[in-house]
Amino acid sequence: MKLGVKDRLMLLGCIPQRGDILTLRIVQELQRKLGLSEKELKLLKVVQNDGNIAWDQKAETKMGLVEVPIGEKAKELIATQIKAMSDQEGLVLDHLAIIDKLNLKIPGLEEETEA
Repeated sequence: MKLGVKDRLMLLGCIPQRGDILTLRIVQELQRKLGLSEKELKLLKVVQNDGNIAWDQKAETKMGLVEVPIGEKAKELIATQIKAMSDQEGLVLDHLAIIDKLNLKIPGLEEETEA
């Protein structure tokens, strides 16, 4: 799946930090895939101030989207974490883009599109 910097950073915040050994192996692999490399950090001129991360948008456009393979089990872990965040009302609008982009099925949540 092709992802931009914002998507990758958002996804890093949507993976569990605890679990069994198999879960943590998947999480570890996903963190490696989603994280920005040293080369990307330099190219994008990434800076962090007061908890906010900024980068050169023009450099990102020039670099293009990055292919990040995300397996089905990893998607399940992300969906479960997003559900937990939703239960705590901790989601922001940007999370909807992640849900849609990955076509996630959030356990126990069904969109109410019918009126």
